[in-house]
Amino acid sequence: MDFISGNICTLDIIFGPMFSGKTTELMRRLNICAEAKYKVLYINSIIDKRSEKGFSTHNQILKESDGIVFVKTNNLFQVLDIAKQYDIIGIDESQFFEDLKEFCSTMIEVHKKKVIVAGLNGDFERKPFGQINDLITLCDSITKLSPFCSSCRVKNGIMTPAIFSKRISMSKETILVGQSESYIPVCRDCYTL
Repeated sequence: MDFISGNICTLDIIFGPMFSGKTTELMRRLNICAEAKYKVLYINSIIDKRSEKGFSTHNQILKESDGIVFVKTNNLFQVLDIAKQYDIIGIDESQFFEDLKEFCSTMIEVHKKKVIVAGLNGDFERKPFGQINDLITLCDSITKLSPFCSSCRVKNGIMTPAIFSKRISMSKETILVGQSESYIPVCRDCYTL
């Protein structure tokens, strides 16, 4: 699917559970835009401290692009003046931004930018997490990614699509930035076990 239309001011959502490749897909799209000579900005939350790079992905092949500018913030409107200078804005770990809906709406409708948002489709309790679900009525496209269920793979050697993030640590905090030590992707059946 070609995600660059004649009308550049669009909103695309990439979401799914942990380990579904959201950042990898976001970076793939941003790299295509950068190679096409669009001015590209990648925004991530300062809460995400998993990588020294501007982004964190489980894809070891993915590298930063020379054509993408990386910034971290805790509030999207803090980088509004920077974002206005770019054609394409990618927002990663979008569940951490409390001003996501208003910022995306402003960038698309006022500043005529293309915005690509990547984030979790829900928290570890399968509840809405952040404002990404609030963007569904505003968006042009939605891509829901699914990794394979870790439990099914280990127990049965089968590859069942995972649709949820299951927390395997004992923490009950809603925000716990972690990787495989804290979460696994699971299917509906394995979530309830």
